[in-house]
Amino acid sequence: MVLYLLIFLISVLVALVLHEGAHAVVMRRKGIEIEEIGLGFSVKFLPSYTFKPKHFPRIKVSPLLAGAYVKPADVQKMEELPFEDKV
Repeated sequence: MVLYLLIFLISVLVALVLHEGAHAVVMRRKGIEIEEIGLGFSVKFLPSYTFKPKHFPRIKVSPLLAGAYVKPADVQKMEELPFEDKV
């Protein structure tokens, strides 16, 4: 039973990473800089791990692995894109 739960959690985590990775690829192709890629949600009383690889945006891994996000550096530039490029 524990093995099934572990497989499920790893599968969800892989799906989150792939999904947000696709967002990052599209943003880069549209010329939007990425400030941060995050995996998990921050909790005030638990530490997060942040690192910055060369030629890549900052990556933040938080303890509550229930979601992910890609944060653009310039939100205004993203909002100025035509509707067809946002879809």
